[in-house]
Amino acid sequence: MARSHGLMAAAEADHVETMRCLLEHGAVIDEPTVFRTRSPAAFQVLMDYGFGVNDPLSWGLVPLISVVTKDDESLLQWFLSQGADPNLAGPDPPVPNSGGALEAAAQCASTAIVDMLLAQGAKLENSLVLHRALMRSSSDRIAMMDHLVRRGADVNKYGYHPLLHHGGTPHMAAILGEIEEAQWLLDHGADPAIADEMGIDPAVMALLEENEKFCRFLRVKTACTAVYPILFPKKIPYIYLFV
Repeated sequence: MARSHGLMAAAEADHVETMRCLLEHGAVIDEPTVFRTRSPAAFQVLMDYGFGVNDPLSWGLVPLISVVTKDDESLLQWFLSQGADPNLAGPDPPVPNSGGALEAAAQCASTAIVDMLLAQGAKLENSLVLHRALMRSSSDRIAMMDHLVRRGADVNKYGYHPLLHHGGTPHMAAILGEIEEAQWLLDHGADPAIADEMGIDPAVMALLEENEKFCRFLRVKTACTAVYPILFPKKIPYIYLFV
């Protein structure tokens, strides 16, 4: 255990000789070590001791996902050159038609990383990249979405993860309360009235998230005058709202 913890620390610090010494003395290449490795040289040491760039990790992850989230173009280029499959990822176990790497890039990395994955053969149709772009913590969500749409992403792609009952990009925007981003999606053809598998449309989703401002924004866009039964667990037990 101590040797494996030391290996993780050495990998993160890019101390490749220390890594080799620890591996020679029985350190195990575990997931935390893979996640903390940040350089081609350190990854090469792991590969010299049995690590594979397409080895399955827990929860359907593969090492490429971790590399993508580091937003390092040179590291990604090297990793892809070693045979990393840009279409391999979850569910668990990984499948060869996943959009996991592109989704990670859309949420955590730059447009350059997206382009590198596409150039290597990553398939946009496998992914929910626009859903993930809406989850970016930075303020460049629209810039990323614009780039993805220009590269061929479908604004009306309907899918499951990260939504519990499938849904479109307006559902994701409704959950996050991102009105400016939702307006951009609508301007580019997103359907604001599509329902998820439970029959919930984005306006109702916004109300379930206690975001009445977003709901009223969608009401204007869809000319919706329906009365929806809405449950607010933290507020009135059961009310009807005119939206």
